[in-house]
Amino acid sequence: MKKLTALLPLSISIATALATAAHAQATGLQWSLPPEEQVVKALDGHPTVEAAGKRVGAASAASDMLRVGPHEVQLTGSYINRDVRLERNYTEFDGTVSRSFRLPGKAALDREAGQLGVEVAQNRMEDTRHQAALYLSQLWYDWLTASELNRTDQSNVALLERGLAAVKRRVQLRDASMLDTDQAQAALDQAKGVAAASLADMEQARALLQSNFPDLALPPEAPSLADPVLPSQDLTALHDLVIQRSHEIGAADREALRLEVVARRARADRLPDPQLGVRAFSLSYSRRSVSGPLWAFAAAGCIARTTGIAGVCFTAFGLMGFSG
Repeated sequence: MKKLTALLPLSISIATALATAAHAQATGLQWSLPPEEQVVKALDGHPTVEAAGKRVGAASAASDMLRVGPHEVQLTGSYINRDVRLERNYTEFDGTVSRSFRLPGKAALDREAGQLGVEVAQNRMEDTRHQAALYLSQLWYDWLTASELNRTDQSNVALLERGLAAVKRRVQLRDASMLDTDQAQAALDQAKGVAAASLADMEQARALLQSNFPDLALPPEAPSLADPVLPSQDLTALHDLVIQRSHEIGAADREALRLEVVARRARADRLPDPQLGVRAFSLSYSRRSVSGPLWAFAAAGCIARTTGIAGVCFTAFGLMGFSG
């Protein structure tokens, strides 16, 4: 009996190794990673990656808005009917069509800020994709690890079942007692409990992987874990490569440049944009009507020089024709 007890751990290890090798040979799985095309599809369909892609579209729309500018054609007007006592009714109107124009330096800064905003959104999208890939890798290897543990536990159960059958045969031959049978049965029941727990962990890991990445087609059984292999490149070179290709660092760098351009654009607003338009009005009481082009600009420097805040002083020049 002592010899049998001493040989049990060794027998379990040998059976586990043989079962793992037989499984890998039977399934023909040489790699422990999913196919690349499935990974790309799964990452593209992840909600965080899709949301980051939409933010890139929003940044592109904002860039187009900055490129076009906020200035549009403005049409204003009024109509008044005056009733003068002891005289008659007088009809008056006032209409203006105008548009502001950005100075050339401001337009260039707006275009640069918009392009940098798009680059920031693109880098953040790639960083989000990288984080999703890391999460996929974690869930994938959690499933593979849980599956390997369950296969090991199932091998232990099969081995202990054969051991229990051998002990029962020895009892029939009067070479062992019923106590030996009870001990073998207890060991088998304990192994079955461990196998049931590892099976639950495996199913939970698979469900978590499938729910987070539904576009990833999972095989019926998890592939066997491959032996880890060090990369061919030096670790120092990989360290430098990580910094060089870091989208998070790239996004922070582009965001700093964008904010610098936005600050320059704010300083440029101290010189207001010119406005060009046409105004026409009629004063029936004085029997005069006026129409003609109108050009104006905001002379904000008078306040900006003293307070540092863009001013609101306006000067208007008009070329108008009179008719009586």
